[in-house]
Amino acid sequence: QGALYCRRRAGSSGSARREKGTGKDLRMDGIFLAAGNSRRFGENKLLYALGKKPMYRYGLESLYEAQRTGCLEHVIVVSQYEEIFQDIAKNFPKVLTVKNPEPNLGISGSIRLGLERLKKISPGSEGCLFAVADQPGLTCNSLKRLVRFWNQHSYNIVSAGCDGQMKNPVIFSTDYYEELMTLTKDAGGKAVLYRHLEEVGICQIDKKETEDIDTFEAVWAWN
Repeated sequence: QGALYCRRRAGSSGSARREKGTGKDLRMDGIFLAAGNSRRFGENKLLYALGKKPMYRYGLESLYEAQRTGCLEHVIVVSQYEEIFQDIAKNFPKVLTVKNPEPNLGISGSIRLGLERLKKISPGSEGCLFAVADQPGLTCNSLKRLVRFWNQHSYNIVSAGCDGQMKNPVIFSTDYYEELMTLTKDAGGKAVLYRHLEEVGICQIDKKETEDIDTFEAVWAWN
């Protein structure tokens, strides 16, 4: 369901991906991008309270639960904020952190830093799920659905989708790590995704889970 584009990964360079239907779940890691400067929001939105928790906490808790239940092996959080690092050290013992010392260079720097760490600690991984910290509606169930979709099909890239549009989170196979690491400035993973549309599968999730919080109006609507 939700598949818009597909090409089998037969003979894909560096890939050990199984064919559809073998029932073998492959190793999946996660990178949580939480280093943004919130220019459109006007202040640090990731620490802005939604209900009783800061915005970033919702997505982090979902990824942590996915890791705790075996859906994700490693979870790496890339951020510039000491408040986030302190929270992780105290409450999320299995989650790894990477500091982005130059967040002004854009999201591409966070992607590169996360993948550099991941390649060192998880050489046997088959792919990585990238999630962003300003999607507080994202649930663990949808993360599991994306990974299950990945394991049930033969796509190289799997994107969350809603209303015919591709959204975050996005899963990339290891075949795309080098290309992702060449991104610059505010070019995110979607730049790589759109170069390889024939490799993309879309997994539908609830619209509320895909919504970014970029303005105070969005905060009020979300609440």
